[in-house]
Amino acid sequence: MTQDYTRWNRAGLTELQYVDGNAATYLEDLRAALRVHFGGEPDVLQWLGDAGNDSTLAEWQERLLDQYRADRRDYGWEMLRTLARSIHILARYQDAYSNERYLRTTTQWDNLRRLVAMLDYRPAPPASAETWVALLAKTKDEAVGEVKAGLALQNQPSDGSAPVVFESLDDLDVDYRLNLLRCPDHDRSQQTLTIPAKDSTLMFEWIEPPENLSVGEWAVLSNGFEKGIAVEVTDIGTESLTLTVRQGDHSGEDWSLADLRLHRLDQWNKAPHLNGSNVIETKSASHSVIEGDVLIFYQGGDYQAIRVLSVSGRRIRLNGNTGSETGFNRAQAVQSQYLDGEQRFVLPGSRWPSSTVWDENQSPLSVESHVDDDGNHIYDYVAGDKANTVYYRESGADTAFEVETTSVVALSFDGKPNKLSSDQWIVLQHQDDTRVATRITSIAEFDGYFQFTVSPTVGEGPWIQAYGQFKESLPHRDYNRNLESAYTESSTHTSTLSVLLDETVAALVPGRRFWIESNTDTALVTLTEVEAFDETDGVVRIKVTPSLDGQDFPKADTWVYGNVVRAGHGESKGEQVLGSGDRVQANPTFLIEKTDLAFVQDVTFASGVKAAIDILVDGRVWTQVDNLRNSGPTDWHYSTRLTETGELIVQFGDGREGRRLPSGSNNVRLRSRHGHGLRGNLAAHNLSKLKKPHPLVDGVMQPVDAAGGGESENLEQVRDHAPSSVLTLKRAVSLSDFGRLCESYSSVWRARALRLPDTPGASDRIEVRVVPAGGGPLGDLEESLWQTLSQHTHPGVLVSLAAYEPLLVCFDITIRVEAEAFEPELVREAVRQALIDAFSLERAHFAEPLFRSRVFEVVEGVQGVKNADCVILPDFMDEDGNALSPRQLIKADDGTVRRVNPQPWQVLYLNAGVHPPIIHTQEV
Repeated sequence: MTQDYTRWNRAGLTELQYVDGNAATYLEDLRAALRVHFGGEPDVLQWLGDAGNDSTLAEWQERLLDQYRADRRDYGWEMLRTLARSIHILARYQDAYSNERYLRTTTQWDNLRRLVAMLDYRPAPPASAETWVALLAKTKDEAVGEVKAGLALQNQPSDGSAPVVFESLDDLDVDYRLNLLRCPDHDRSQQTLTIPAKDSTLMFEWIEPPENLSVGEWAVLSNGFEKGIAVEVTDIGTESLTLTVRQGDHSGEDWSLADLRLHRLDQWNKAPHLNGSNVIETKSASHSVIEGDVLIFYQGGDYQAIRVLSVSGRRIRLNGNTGSETGFNRAQAVQSQYLDGEQRFVLPGSRWPSSTVWDENQSPLSVESHVDDDGNHIYDYVAGDKANTVYYRESGADTAFEVETTSVVALSFDGKPNKLSSDQWIVLQHQDDTRVATRITSIAEFDGYFQFTVSPTVGEGPWIQAYGQFKESLPHRDYNRNLESAYTESSTHTSTLSVLLDETVAALVPGRRFWIESNTDTALVTLTEVEAFDETDGVVRIKVTPSLDGQDFPKADTWVYGNVVRAGHGESKGEQVLGSGDRVQANPTFLIEKTDLAFVQDVTFASGVKAAIDILVDGRVWTQVDNLRNSGPTDWHYSTRLTETGELIVQFGDGREGRRLPSGSNNVRLRSRHGHGLRGNLAAHNLSKLKKPHPLVDGVMQPVDAAGGGESENLEQVRDHAPSSVLTLKRAVSLSDFGRLCESYSSVWRARALRLPDTPGASDRIEVRVVPAGGGPLGDLEESLWQTLSQHTHPGVLVSLAAYEPLLVCFDITIRVEAEAFEPELVREAVRQALIDAFSLERAHFAEPLFRSRVFEVVEGVQGVKNADCVILPDFMDEDGNALSPRQLIKADDGTVRRVNPQPWQVLYLNAGVHPPIIHTQEV
């Protein structure tokens, strides 16, 4: 059969010749094929005759006619000639009907029926979409039990249309613990980030931009509770910020992203009481010591003086180290006076006689005595030129204060801690303006003040300001993303998967299905073995098939659904009487008048589907088969076929091919499911509601698109597929046979077989590209088609299937409309709809070229369009908006595209939802 050119008859022919052969050429083709097949058998080759060595076309034609007309009186030869003639007659009938745009008369319909019957071709019935759904068992009720097949599910259309109903197709043992499984440590990154040494920078990536972020802001970067450093924000980017390490004691190391946090926006800051070296703490703040005072203490067998640098409550900072001494007296000051002709510091008689006196720098001074002429002691003094102020210890003076400790560790503050608590991070500012991060380990409250200890310990200070109670604790963008693979130990057929499960589950048995999905890949797997269960960490290791090797399933983005079951488009109806059996009658038939019956996938049927019905005779369920020819006289079989109006005829056996029906009154009963067609090809996540409440199931999730739904074969498809069935005879021998067998499925719009380079072990490698009904991925249809092709081809052929590559085209159209006669906007919409219809995926073919003249034909064929300018835009894309290129673009001298030749695996069509046509209107 030649290609169909009737889409636009530019030559104006009244009839097109589709058939490029006749009975004589068919006989020669058969003879040549037999010579090849029996090339090693001389007797057969002699019977078939010489191969033929025609030098001219005339000689070839004459030889074929003589060969066909010869009277050989040979049964084998006559069978070949009869087969060639039969093909000739059938092909000529089909050629005649192919020249008709539609069947106009009842006679033509009857002729088509007879032709199809002669070919034993049955128009393909519709198909019901199928998908996999995850049932969500009731968690609150800890639901565990069996959910019988027939659980009704539905979508919730936003446009107010009737919902599409699906039903589960298999029984399933559900368990609430298997609703959704995750991998261990899925939310804990295994990556590290290098934290450099002091004054070096690092990039910190955020999840969302922080509020009120500014350069110069101080923060704490921590790695859990053990480590933290003070950092400064030195630059702010669009997705990250630059931090400069300011922690002086940090030398650089790798920190876990999972524990990394940036603590910022301090809500508490306060100056601590005196701290650091040379600070003592008194038992009470009610002392009279002030800044500048000089204190006397006993150390090393002698009294020493030390100055008070500052006082803050119970804390006193001294200008030197007093060791562990706790006894301090307040020194008294003496001012100089002019006496006996010079400046002198006269020491009072109350001075402790044996103690030293000191100058303003707390250095010891020599004491002189003044005596009268008789040698009597008058007073002690220090020469005025020895000091500016002299200090002494007064005899009998009270202790200046009671010392609590001479080693101050805890930082103390006035007031109450309020929201400060243990394990919070703080930043301490040193007197030299350096900063250090540390963590509060304990807080103690006292009357009017509080104090806390920190870890790791910090230097002696002095610390002049503390910042804490941070408002935000920002994780790194990838802190909860474990990018390790969810599966391990993959082999050719299996992979091992670890999932979190607190306890053993009885339903976790071999044969159970799991749906695994990530952001990039999905997989339906079957459990083959439960390898181990660790109660300590709640992890179970399971082995699944097929292997996940090569697929991208990072732990962070992998979800495992454990209550998975097949669901099919359609809703079950109650049992009803179909009729009464009569044993006397052979091949009785019954008509099911409903036209919306569901059809489920079954690779044993030529169309790939069978009616979703159960026939019960006297309470026994009979088996539906594709054809009764292969049934024995005792087989409880029946077959079905569709009428032109979509009703279903059920036929039983005659006692030779299939058992006869037993006699009885209303003993033939029907159970059926209703729902089919493209409407069932729902996108993922549409099925989200139970039609009726169920005691075990709380909800449903549809992780994958429903696919496989298709309409029954229409007239145009019958005229194309019926002749093809003669060529294939339900076998895949030639390359085109593979595509034709796939197209016999109701769920397939188009299929094309491509030959791939041979590999060891496969003499032929065939890849079949498929356009499923409604478009989209193949889903479970891939497995059904593969089984059919594998069963109907010869050994050594390696068959694979793949979805078509969508090549979306876009047009830039300018139409001119007579505004006086037509409404421009209505015409514009009509043109848009005409383009969508003419270049839809359903009408498109593999590698079918697109001519600009074809676009003109469609546009100018719309009523109201006087003329138009049509441009095929050179930008092509797939359904996801990714750029694609055809095999060839043929352009005119002005650069406009005249013809587009797709690749053999590409289908060129218009999808207005993704790549809408551009239509301009001009009024004329």
